[in-house]
Amino acid sequence: MLSSINFIMCFSPQISLITALVEFLLVAIILIRFRKSLVSRFIAIIIFFLGFYQFTEFMLCSSTNIDLWIKLGFITYTFLPALALHAVLKLLRPKHKFLFLYLPPIIFSATALLYKGFAVSGVCHSVFISVNTAFFSHDFHAVFSIIYGAYYFGFIFLACLFAAKQIIREKDKFKKRLLVIGLAGVLLATIPAFTFVIIFPYFRIMFPSVYCEFALLAAIAGYIVSYMHYKHKFKK
Repeated sequence: MLSSINFIMCFSPQISLITALVEFLLVAIILIRFRKSLVSRFIAIIIFFLGFYQFTEFMLCSSTNIDLWIKLGFITYTFLPALALHAVLKLLRPKHKFLFLYLPPIIFSATALLYKGFAVSGVCHSVFISVNTAFFSHDFHAVFSIIYGAYYFGFIFLACLFAAKQIIREKDKFKKRLLVIGLAGVLLATIPAFTFVIIFPYFRIMFPSVYCEFALLAAIAGYIVSYMHYKHKFKK
């Protein structure tokens, strides 16, 4: 049951900080070089969230306000599935807003901020950072964990599904290439983590730890998409 899992986040704080700096650097390059592209600006937001999540882990080990950084970390990675699905849908339907996608993460984030006992525990070990929140605690109703898991993995699945369907239908070779790279980035960030969890049950309690390091591949794929889209649209 999800409600019994004590989540262990990313590797040592030094690695979390280095990963965050790399992702922030990618954001800066995208905003400086490719700022004319709406697609690039959108990708920059996603990579920023990935980097800020890593930064919250570093701060969890470097500050005394553990509760604050546990909540900020949870809120940050909670928005990632909605951002990923929004990015895919925006690429397919540029004129639509899709703001309703952010209702679930807003509700989950409001719960984290308003519920006083949300941050159950947080410990910085020599290799891992272990964090337990109310959503995955025995004291919280299991239905909330199920709903959260359905949102998180459901949105990622839909993003991959819509991208895959569009790749099959797309006749424009350039757009098809962008979708393939974007989908590859998401799959490289998620499939290895899921594989670890399935093959090695021990890693089930370390899913965020495995997942967030592979997510750097998604950030790199996002940068490549930004570069290709800008070069194709503005450098003809």
